[in-house]
Amino acid sequence: MGEIVWESFAWADDFADGIDGLSIAVIRPVINEPAAAFSVVERLSPDRTLLEAVEAAFQLDDFAWGSEISLIDRLGGWTVAIQPNGWGASMPDEVARLSVGGEAASVYWNVNAVMSASFARDGTLLRAFDPLLYDSAEALAEERGLPFGVANARPSALAFLARITGVVIEQEWLLTPRRPTYRVRIPAG
Repeated sequence: MGEIVWESFAWADDFADGIDGLSIAVIRPVINEPAAAFSVVERLSPDRTLLEAVEAAFQLDDFAWGSEISLIDRLGGWTVAIQPNGWGASMPDEVARLSVGGEAASVYWNVNAVMSASFARDGTLLRAFDPLLYDSAEALAEERGLPFGVANARPSALAFLARITGVVIEQEWLLTPRRPTYRVRIPAG
């Protein structure tokens, strides 16, 4: 894999109408049984695309205060949990929990310009920061040269995710496939 540059993720600034928030968590080793890692309430049928999952999220009786939707897939030897308009897998304590026995990283943004990026290894949070209101204190080497801040926060966050894990999230991969879809409890925290 060549050098990962933020410009490769410029699509993230305005990639899909109707997706006002997004959490992407990548976890290794691969999770073979989502119920073991996430608080699965139910598996939804049929599998859904990201935009279809947004619609399903808004139909939940307890959306945003009790449960949210997670699409679960694999990419490059990692499990990827995609939460449209959700945030549970982006909370630093949850990223640390998901990393036990391996690694986990997450990026998150919402319509209110709340953002986060986190990385943990074997249960220990190694870095958590806001890509929009960026503070380079304690920055990891994978953050160098990324123009975090108002103009490039989302692309820079996805570039950080790719640099720290090797998992490159491409727009078509994110939007197109139908994936196993779950209703999961939002972790306390």
